[in-house]
Amino acid sequence: MIFKKKKLCIFKLNEYNFGLYPDLGGKKILKESGSTSIWVKLLNLGMLSLFLTFNWFSNKREFKFLMINNRIMQVKKDTVQFVQLVQLLGKQLK
Repeated sequence: MIFKKKKLCIFKLNEYNFGLYPDLGGKKILKESGSTSIWVKLLNLGMLSLFLTFNWFSNKREFKFLMINNRIMQVKKDTVQFVQLVQLLGKQLK
């Protein structure tokens, strides 16, 4: 995490900055600055959060990532591997 101000947290992933915004319509949305994509929180298991991206223009889900304790841990494009990773981490966090 780069910094935390009120309810906005800025994260660094490679060359991109991401902001974690307060709840909007019951969902927390992570948005890449200057991007058309939104990041929607699908799952919250205590410290573990699961997100996917959704592109406004193409109507396509792009890729998913995990955050543990507000840190981005893993980016997966392979859905099967990603689900297995979520299940494994979920068991470890119980």
